[in-house]
Amino acid sequence: MEKILAQAGFATQGSYRARDFAKYGKKAKPIQVGSIMVMRNHIGVVMGKCADGRVKIISGNYSRKVAVGCYSPSKAIAWRAPVKTR
Repeated sequence: MEKILAQAGFATQGSYRARDFAKYGKKAKPIQVGSIMVMRNHIGVVMGKCADGRVKIISGNYSRKVAVGCYSPSKAIAWRAPVKTR
């Protein structure tokens, strides 16, 4: 996530631990497209909803690949919006 944020011109968190992003940036509405869904041990950018109503995110660490996955919104410990660097 740090690399993607930096490349997109957003401020970075300074950590590679998912839960450290729970206070990153600004608070976002749940399941807001473009926001960051923070879970205890995983993190991803919200793309929308899956057909079954779960949250569709794009993230890394799927067998060392970037991929799309669906997660229950109840797994989120935070929803955060990235902020631009100055």
